[in-house]
Amino acid sequence: MTAKEIHDFTPFIHGLHGYKRIIAERGLKINKDEGRPFCNGDFPDIKGPSYRKAIQHLKPYLQFEYRSTSNFWKFRGVKITGDSHRITYRDMGVGDDFYNLLEHHKHEQPMIHDIKLKIKAIGVHDALAKKGCSVAKENKRIQFGFPCSDNNFKTKVSIYPSTIQLDISNTYKPLVFDIQSLMFLHEQLSQFSYHVFYMSDVSLPPVSEWIFTHYHIHTDSSHEYCGERFEVKVNDVVNGMIRFYSKQMGRGKSYTRLEQIQTPKTTIIEEMQKVVKFDDRIEDLLRNYHG
Repeated sequence: MTAKEIHDFTPFIHGLHGYKRIIAERGLKINKDEGRPFCNGDFPDIKGPSYRKAIQHLKPYLQFEYRSTSNFWKFRGVKITGDSHRITYRDMGVGDDFYNLLEHHKHEQPMIHDIKLKIKAIGVHDALAKKGCSVAKENKRIQFGFPCSDNNFKTKVSIYPSTIQLDISNTYKPLVFDIQSLMFLHEQLSQFSYHVFYMSDVSLPPVSEWIFTHYHIHTDSSHEYCGERFEVKVNDVVNGMIRFYSKQMGRGKSYTRLEQIQTPKTTIIEEMQKVVKFDDRIEDLLRNYHG
């Protein structure tokens, strides 16, 4: 798609109606503002059949990115994170050091960021609307931010008639994926639950019943990386897309990151019961390298 065709997105979207327009507008905004592809988890207010029908209608304008437990899409011609650095193992410029770079990640602690949760909640939306909260006409969303006790956690709240979606941005302070950190997250979510009750006089279900719909799990190498910038992607049918790339962090220094997007649809208790190991994912990448 040419640059001229990209400008045609606006009149195209304005000609859509209902769910199709909501998905097109929100999906394009996610691509542009967040630099990532979108999936059905970004539309908790839209039922599966309606979402799939809308995607079929939008397909001429969409590009399939990868599949995890959901299909991820972007609008053709829109640049998202990693687009300008997609290269193959042989072209990436790290040569035989690639094996050693991955080996380092076997000894690093997995962490999570960009967390999304869904809550089934009846009555909260109506109560807040009656109290004067602004309701979006196109999708009935009530949106606000929640001030967490930790300033590194930015929480965006989207309340719909029957569900609530939480988007937690903690890129600058990812959580170590262990029991202690998940208990800390549980405490933050409990504070949010009290906050909603204070606003609406409606109680939410127990935090233990809230559903993880999306998060990024990664390991960062503790060794500084001084080579060329690179990104490698491997699609695994069972485990989804795995990324291995160089990332610039504080003071201009670069490190390598091994990352995977998870869409588990599990509770926080079920996540606590998981034994998180990246060894198998690393072996997948090593097999591809030698293959």
